[in-house]
Amino acid sequence: MVINKEKYQNAHIYRLAYNDNKHYIFDYETLVFAELDELFNSCFDFIENKITWDELLNKYGEDVYEAIKSIDELIESGEFYSEEKHTISLPLKYVTGLISLPPIHNCNLKCSYCFAEQGNVFHGTERKFTKEMVETALRYIYYKYMPDCEKYRIDFVSGGEPLLNFEIIKQVKEISDILYKETNKPMEIWVCTNGTCFTPEILEFFNTNHINIGISIDGDQELHDSMRIDASGRGTYESIIKSIEMIKASKSYSKSLKDIWGLVVITSCTKSLVNILQHHKKIGLKNVQMKIARLTKDSPYSINQNNIQEIKNIYTELFEFFSSELENDSVDYIKMILNDNDFAGKIVRRLLMRYRVINRCQAGKNKVSIAANGDMYPCDSFVGMPQFLLGNVITGTNDNQLFKDINVETNTFCEKCWARYVCGGDCYHNSYLTNCSIKKPDGIICELEKHIIILSLIYLDKMASEYLHLYEYLQNILNKKELLK
Repeated sequence: MVINKEKYQNAHIYRLAYNDNKHYIFDYETLVFAELDELFNSCFDFIENKITWDELLNKYGEDVYEAIKSIDELIESGEFYSEEKHTISLPLKYVTGLISLPPIHNCNLKCSYCFAEQGNVFHGTERKFTKEMVETALRYIYYKYMPDCEKYRIDFVSGGEPLLNFEIIKQVKEISDILYKETNKPMEIWVCTNGTCFTPEILEFFNTNHINIGISIDGDQELHDSMRIDASGRGTYESIIKSIEMIKASKSYSKSLKDIWGLVVITSCTKSLVNILQHHKKIGLKNVQMKIARLTKDSPYSINQNNIQEIKNIYTELFEFFSSELENDSVDYIKMILNDNDFAGKIVRRLLMRYRVINRCQAGKNKVSIAANGDMYPCDSFVGMPQFLLGNVITGTNDNQLFKDINVETNTFCEKCWARYVCGGDCYHNSYLTNCSIKKPDGIICELEKHIIILSLIYLDKMASEYLHLYEYLQNILNKKELLK
């Protein structure tokens, strides 16, 4: 038999062995993934010139011909070794403009891992937003900085507890309503809070105006109180739980307000993601985002060379838990993290939808963070770093183009990586903290990302082959969410 290997030259294939006895193949152009039995694994060894045709034929006999024929059919259908290059380009314009700002550069807590140092990373003298600055900022965004966007979202976050300056949130809503009348462009409002400052007035305002809330809660009381403490050094868990229980128990609050997001920071002290999800489900949270702390490697809470294996282990435990839930015909826990912000959930989501990305996030593109003096930065984490200043809402933008064209196809550190279209690259701020460059990714996080991608692929392969109804159920949920965006 003469084998034409030219059809296999356009290779975008990654093969892996898992637990020494299972073999998989992943085409990172098409995002197609499959488990290989021994025969098919050997056929791909032959394709990749690791064994000869005679060795393959001697080992498996006539079955080889049928296996090669099956592989050829997959190639002809475009599943593997596709000749089509799936180019991904940055859009000429973005549908949604993403804005974040802290109503105040201050916080009533002193969380151990705070990237904003309780607001102190911003060194300006203006510590609070004023109504005048908010109106100037939003008008600048709508009419000059991102005028082509069809809608906007504002997140109250970026280095301060937003409810310490609640009046600004009220004023943002007032100004956004005026801008909507002027432009017919709506603004969605999200408040990320530590959950210790709610009052009946605040909650009624959120409820009436359909404002979404996320509350930072890192896990059970022991874990949470070891990290998230107030100015006196006391844990905040009980206060937050009372707030959540009060919101959920109220008969006057809408379903939307009660749909609180649980915001989790993963540090070196995190020992079980399964326990966190079980805890959050127990207290009534349906949506959770668990994100890696952005810290220098010498921080005792960072993910570094000394603890990366432990962090990989807790993600392995998490996906083993997800797999065990399939046997109960359940995807309840994986649904909790299927969003664009959870470190692992975004990966599962992309693979389910076969959705490729070339950016880790939209920082410096259609995303901007604004400080109280009007200075603009690519995202919350860069606030206060002058080398990343994008301009000011009063004086205008500068020519800082650092973030405009960087992506996994233009970055030499990412362009050959098999994981690039699922990962999207490292967090720019994390890259800078680790390597003093937004273009050079943190190798530790790259290792973790690849580990999670492999775990996700194996989990989804099991679901698709043994629990197809659950696989299709999750796809339908995600497709419906996309239509609502």
